[in-house]
Amino acid sequence: MINEEMDTEVHLPVFEDLDISFVYVTYYNNGDARYVDIHYSEDVDEEVVEIREYQDRKFLYGPYDLDTVIMYTFDKGIIGNVTGERIIVNDIEVVMQETVTEDLFQFHLFVVNDNRYVIGYKRDFFTWEEAMERTKEIINSMENEMEFS
Repeated sequence: MINEEMDTEVHLPVFEDLDISFVYVTYYNNGDARYVDIHYSEDVDEEVVEIREYQDRKFLYGPYDLDTVIMYTFDKGIIGNVTGERIIVNDIEVVMQETVTEDLFQFHLFVVNDNRYVIGYKRDFFTWEEAMERTKEIINSMENEMEFS
């Protein structure tokens, strides 16, 4: 369903300890899909929460009334300059965005096939090391499932 909405292959990570709790696509004014946000939480309930509809968004799953611990975004938008610590994982540059003390999430950003992936890890749920390990696992699983150009 996500690949059809985005009109391209989107890698969707699977976490043994987390469930998808919310998925939505945001569109450009011309109707083309720009990005998809996927939220992961612990123990998804059965109660979907009512939220306000937006003209530029389509809700594909959820939302469930849960605490999001990972936000995963696939973005077909323009990639700008991003500051932060840079490391290389399997020939892919990953930027750990500099976080402000008040930020609830630490963000890792990388580009694959001219598309931007942004992963937000809830800071009071994941240590820096745990977040980095998950990012490495995601990139490794992408390499096994997708062709990189």
